[in-house]
Amino acid sequence: MNQLQIVTELQGMLAHLKHYQRINEMATDDKLADGAAYAYGHAARRVDRLLVKVLAEGVEIDDSDYNTL
Repeated sequence: MNQLQIVTELQGMLAHLKHYQRINEMATDDKLADGAAYAYGHAARRVDRLLVKVLAEGVEIDDSDYNTL
């Protein structure tokens, strides 16, 4: 998997997390929805930071990396 593939996957994940965060933010009267919105927001920020890091530093992955998963 190369950098472009990793970035594309991360961008897709980020879009989904932000979508679910917006869905939960609409239900502000429910404490569970508030907690979910916070969790999605936190996860989205982590994915975004990783995305920036991959773009800034680059990542080298070879097939041996998949043997440990």
